[in-house]
Amino acid sequence: MPEQKKAFEKSSLTPDQHIGLLKKRGLTFQDQDRARHYLQFIGYYRLSGYFLPFQVPGDSQHTFLPTTTFDHILQTYIFDRKLRLLVMDEPVDLVGYQK
Repeated sequence: MPEQKKAFEKSSLTPDQHIGLLKKRGLTFQDQDRARHYLQFIGYYRLSGYFLPFQVPGDSQHTFLPTTTFDHILQTYIFDRKLRLLVMDEPVDLVGYQK
């Protein structure tokens, strides 16, 4: 018997709607046009993985810590991306180094 696909209950949001949601949660934006660009380019879902260290622990509303800005999250994402690219750029040949 084929498995039935589950319908998504949430509709997707525009970058402007995501900015509104993040503002409600206490995130501040120094430049909304810049934030809109990065939300379109990187995507909300990918960036959301970097929200947790900037949120109030145990808060079911996902409220951001005071003074947290979009740039804090973006800079963390950029640092992580550069680090991953650096580490994965040239894999180390461990066998060659053991000889």
